[in-house]
Amino acid sequence: MPARLTIDYPDSELRISIRPEVHRVMNIEIVPPHAENKFHTVTAGLLPLAILKSLQLSDGKFTSMYYDTWPLRGHVKGAIKPWETLLLSLVSLDLFVGMDKEYGRTAETGNSFYTSLLPWNRKASDMNDFARFLRFYDWKL
Repeated sequence: MPARLTIDYPDSELRISIRPEVHRVMNIEIVPPHAENKFHTVTAGLLPLAILKSLQLSDGKFTSMYYDTWPLRGHVKGAIKPWETLLLSLVSLDLFVGMDKEYGRTAETGNSFYTSLLPWNRKASDMNDFARFLRFYDWKL
């Protein structure tokens, strides 16, 4: 929620820590200038999400980070979670439960970005409509 971050020092930086191996965000913090850094820091620029659909491979060819055909359209390649599929697919009525997805309009990505395992809450918990998602989880912003 960037609009809610409090920055107490001018020239502070936003530090996002990425978990090794899985490359998922593990911490976000505002860091004052000249703060001690115990991590390996890589400065990264902001790029549009669309760039993930045309990643350059080592052989010079390009590929998308996402599958583009049914039944996996809009899911991240190679991100299937066998244990989640085994344990939660029947309950959630989703064979690809827990699998990372493309964040974008459901009509374009081919699947919703729901956050509730209950099938009847899929639309209300879909992060593609962020305002509705926040109301569903009773955020009072």
